[in-house]
Amino acid sequence: MTYTVDDIMALGTCEDYPRERVAKLWAGRDALSATEIAKLNIYPEDRLWALEALMDSDATRRLWACDVAEAALALVGDPDPRSVAAIEVARRYARGEATEYELAAAASAARAAAFHAAWSARSAAHDAAWDSIFASAVCVVDAGTYIKTDIALKAA
Repeated sequence: MTYTVDDIMALGTCEDYPRERVAKLWAGRDALSATEIAKLNIYPEDRLWALEALMDSDATRRLWACDVAEAALALVGDPDPRSVAAIEVARRYARGEATEYELAAAASAARAAAFHAAWSARSAAHDAAWDSIFASAVCVVDAGTYIKTDIALKAA
């Protein structure tokens, strides 16, 4: 879904946003998506005001949240299929094609996927920390051995 300058002006903008300023923000484009509005170089509270006012239904907000979630998952090399499926179920729910039960089940599966990812990252960080400590200890021992050997050689 996209929004025009007229759509914004119909919301009754404050005096800080006359038509000329809004048109300048649109930079000659006919319309902007909610994601593009969220990225405008204006105060965060003004972006939120516009988004909240424009997305006047649960379905519209849910579909936009799905777009944002998909963009985030695109940054992941191999996203968990449960997360991908949850987005699809949320889209279907927004269109009236999925039940609340299906939505809750998909959300639960996505939470499990997130927990698994967080636990795996924690375990990997834990292992890396211990590897670093061990490597540091080996360096200290090796350095001590080197120093003792060097002192012994100089004394001989």
